[in-house]
Amino acid sequence: MTFESFLSAHLENRLRHRRVLVVHDPEQRFRSVVMRLGDNFNHVLDCGGDLLEAREMALESFAALGEDGTWGVANQKMSSCGFFRR
Repeated sequence: MTFESFLSAHLENRLRHRRVLVVHDPEQRFRSVVMRLGDNFNHVLDCGGDLLEAREMALESFAALGEDGTWGVANQKMSSCGFFRR
């Protein structure tokens, strides 16, 4: 098993049990793994660009989590996975 496979499986497992997962990766070594976590139920925010724009995207996603009525329904939850860098 490669490290990327291990990390991907580990992060996917975390997303199954949590609504939000934040990955701080300033060197962007794991960016490709994190970006692959996005699907119909997981929204990936790449906050590596403009700081103000990144904060706005994050706030919009967190607001959407609060409006999501499917939390707790099997396979219908919405998660956010944040990719942040300074």
